[in-house]
Amino acid sequence: MKTEVSYHNKKFVLQPTSICNLNCEYCYLPGRDILKYLNPQVCTELANYINSTNDSYEIIWHGGEPLACGLKRFSELFLTFKNCKCKHTIQSNATLINNEWCNFFKKNNVSVGISIDGSKLYNKNRINWNGAESYDSTMKGIKTLLSHNINFSVISVISEKHLDHAKELYDYFLNLGCWSWGLNIEEFEGSNTRSNHFNSHKIKNFWKELYYCWQSNPKIRIREFDYALTWMDRVCNQPEFEVIKRDFELFPSISCNGDMVLLSPEFLDVNILGHNFIIGNVLVESIESLLKNLESYTYIREFTNGILKCADECDYFSFCGGGYASNKFFENGSLNTTITQHCHNSKKTLIDTITKII
Repeated sequence: MKTEVSYHNKKFVLQPTSICNLNCEYCYLPGRDILKYLNPQVCTELANYINSTNDSYEIIWHGGEPLACGLKRFSELFLTFKNCKCKHTIQSNATLINNEWCNFFKKNNVSVGISIDGSKLYNKNRINWNGAESYDSTMKGIKTLLSHNINFSVISVISEKHLDHAKELYDYFLNLGCWSWGLNIEEFEGSNTRSNHFNSHKIKNFWKELYYCWQSNPKIRIREFDYALTWMDRVCNQPEFEVIKRDFELFPSISCNGDMVLLSPEFLDVNILGHNFIIGNVLVESIESLLKNLESYTYIREFTNGILKCADECDYFSFCGGGYASNKFFENGSLNTTITQHCHNSKKTLIDTITKII
């Protein structure tokens, strides 16, 4: 069966500031202690591009900690997009959320995602620059969101210490007030060099226990189960075709100074580690020109070749689609590769476990 790979773009990641007020032990971003602010002209260039396409986009405000740029500065950046057809999403550690930020979120219909790994016992990787735990500050922000009736999703990093406590974690997030929970089993990525070679039996039991908990009380969406069950339904109800088409989100990510990378925001500061994924700068070249002729970029060609290898070699390809660029690069040293530990932990074991239960 032939596989065709193509790319589309309906999202942009913007970095309003490079700084983060936390120093999480597993963070991939090496430059999170360097204070830079997004050049307002970057927003102008992006707004002009969006309007020129007449399409709708999602702008994901990512950091560092995006709220660390301050509400006044962020409001000015945000105002640039007032006439654009775009949805805004912000990913925050919640420690800086207050009433003023909540009023801004509600007024401008901003979707909010919060990073928290569980109760205080399981959130110990998330510390500030003095080594103090951030849990109480995060919970203060979450309670402020709830007091304003703002819906929020949650992303958690699942480290080895979480794996024996799926029920405890599910019960916690069931009562936290979030509408959706996404689980990122810790990844060997960027400046995080901690191993993610976790015990495969523990990974399997974690997904199994979590699925049973969710099945018995499915009051919140679990991203991984949503993806898996949607895929299973498609496999069971749609005929196979001679050509499998994989259309990947380009994920253009733009740094404070206008540098752009593709495929993964994790590549923004990779040049600090001796590599460079920057395709250009939006203040020097037009966004339209940067997003043309994708195959002229070496790492896009490498990623495409890696996807085709996955299609040929992996029985799970129709589910995962060939994996993520950042995992391949940081785990294998190249995008023109196939299997990663992330595949084992978050794709293969997940599908194997759920299919046996169902």
